Amino acid sequence: MRLFELLQENIQIIENRIKNGRGLSPFGTIDIETGVDICTKCGTQMKVQKTKRREILTLRHNRIRMRERVLHCPSKCKHSNGTLVTSRDAYVESLAPRGSNYGYDLEVFVGTERYVNYRQREEIRGKLEKEHGIKISAGEVSALSQRFLTHVEALHKKKSGELRTAFTQDGGYPMHIDATTEDGKGTLLVIYSGWRNWVLGAWKIPSESAEAITPHIIEAKNEYGEPLSIMRDLGKPISRAVEDAAAQMDNRPKLRACHFHFLRDVGKDILGTHYDNLRKFIRQLSIREKIRTIVRETRKKAGPENISSLHSQFDSWLAGSTTPALPNGPLGVPLVASLGSWILDYEHDGEHHGFPFDCSYHNLYLRCQTAYNAINLFLRGQPLSNQVKKALEQLKKAISPLIENKKVRKTVENLEKCMKLFNNLRDIFRLEGKLPDDLNPNNSKPSPNGTPPSCGQNETLFDKNERIMQKKVAALTVNLKKKYENTRTSPDLKRAVKIILDHLDKHGPFLWGHLLQVQTAHGIVTRLIDRTNNILECFFRKMKHGERRRSGRKKLTKDFENIPPAAALAMNLTDPDYIKIVCGSLENLPRCFSEIDQEKWHESLNREKRADTNNGDGMADPVFCDHVLLPRDVKSFVRRKTLSDWVLHASENIPFPSANGSSEKVSHSDQLPFWDMENFLCDTI
Repeated sequence: MRLFELLQENIQIIENRIKNGRGLSPFGTIDIETGVDICTKCGTQMKVQKTKRREILTLRHNRIRMRERVLHCPSKCKHSNGTLVTSRDAYVESLAPRGSNYGYDLEVFVGTERYVNYRQREEIRGKLEKEHGIKISAGEVSALSQRFLTHVEALHKKKSGELRTAFTQDGGYPMHIDATTEDGKGTLLVIYSGWRNWVLGAWKIPSESAEAITPHIIEAKNEYGEPLSIMRDLGKPISRAVEDAAAQMDNRPKLRACHFHFLRDVGKDILGTHYDNLRKFIRQLSIREKIRTIVRETRKKAGPENISSLHSQFDSWLAGSTTPALPNGPLGVPLVASLGSWILDYEHDGEHHGFPFDCSYHNLYLRCQTAYNAINLFLRGQPLSNQVKKALEQLKKAISPLIENKKVRKTVENLEKCMKLFNNLRDIFRLEGKLPDDLNPNNSKPSPNGTPPSCGQNETLFDKNERIMQKKVAALTVNLKKKYENTRTSPDLKRAVKIILDHLDKHGPFLWGHLLQVQTAHGIVTRLIDRTNNILECFFRKMKHGERRRSGRKKLTKDFENIPPAAALAMNLTDPDYIKIVCGSLENLPRCFSEIDQEKWHESLNREKRADTNNGDGMADPVFCDHVLLPRDVKSFVRRKTLSDWVLHASENIPFPSANGSSEKVSHSDQLPFWDMENFLCDTI
């Protein structure tokens, strides 16, 4: 019984020490013996080469100190790469990579918190210490996050065959392509599968050019099979890239243009000039600033008590009023302030789709016009107190320069004529509101072992709906041509009509045909391709929202320059089907990462011997080693052209340019292996 009590006490002590982040180290060092003691080359009994002391930090075991015995072949057998045949404990290698003190499970925890949940480094450190009693530095959080992305990318490529099988069982996949950037920097290209909502590949490209995009489309095709269709926006580079890549495919996938981008491009072209002019007028006249000032001053004069009374008594006062008027009492002044606030709430009239779908400044003009007419009515009506009348006149004076300006009125008239044309086109494609197809592929994602959803009874409905849309577009085209040929049509309206006709002529063939019959593992089914690229746009929006949440910065220029493209692949780990295919469950990710490292390690052993592969202890360098992380100021210095020229001159023993400018010119072609020092440094860093 006493022995049992002592055992319980020791268990409690161990648990407390682990909780406090001290692990098992105070209780001594664990001796690790390898289970394989026979040479795989000659069959000789292996002997102890050395004993290495090592400390590993994991979530499961916390901090472990160990003495690991490394065995070697006494016959000096070597692998193909020239390293000695040695043996280590397999379980220790499954805990952490060679040369690292931090375990795979700790890496997975940090990586998912950083790139899936978008936690800050201090948040991750705090969570580790609170939940697991582990303390690591902020720099180690960054290093583990980078290591996590390296493994995620390797695992994604390793499981490309299984992912391709899943697509085959679905009957194929629609490919979505788009790139995002921040202030023109850090361009990130993403290829996305439509029905599964998986990132198939992500790359950093110098710019959105066909030369940079086409090879990555071909790469995705080789990994996951030819897509059924390719959805893209209307940009010339990406359109040419998609056409070039499709020409190299056997089945020639259907090329589709995004309806949303089509309407947005048309709207910007026909509304942009008039809308910009209206915005300039509003800004030059300082309409919003003047209204804000009046609202602020009027609210001060009214006092908080009268404002509170207005909010509570307005409905009852309005119910007793027979004609539109202002209350000539304590509620009058705060109501004038509320009228100004109502004008400033003009963005509420939009649907938050952005220009050209929401013309916010036009909404502001309409509210100013409505308020202007209402103020004139109030001033002509029943006599008002001096305080209420003065507040109304101030508000009218602020908005009258906009409403009474003839140039503004003409601009608004031209804008509304073009808006009418755009709304007619927008009503046909119906991107907003409830679509009659009700076949959003995002709402019916297939399961790896289940029957892929088909359009079913809605197939005829969608087919009919698309034919109606095509007929409406054809009728609209005829009417627009007649309007364009009519001599009484204004030049400005002719320009807008010409823009719509040109877009329909250029992109019309790529706007239809979103129903496909595909051969799946469960038979032939009819499936729907998304009409827009919005699923990829939403993906980018979610990614940027997470980065803003993590960094606290509105502009992500620096973040998108530094973020690895594999960060997009990490977002696949939010999908249960993807997780089931690549690793079974998130708990298996550390084991999968360990297997990847071991496979790479054994591959390196079977390579032919190369110079400088030995690290001094008979072992080759680890496969997954961290990149050299230089400080930003050091990196900017070593990438200077003057430093590169200095190194080049020194390598050829040529005098560096002196003050008088006399020097010999260095030739980059003669025995200079790294003449482009900037590119060399970028590759190595």
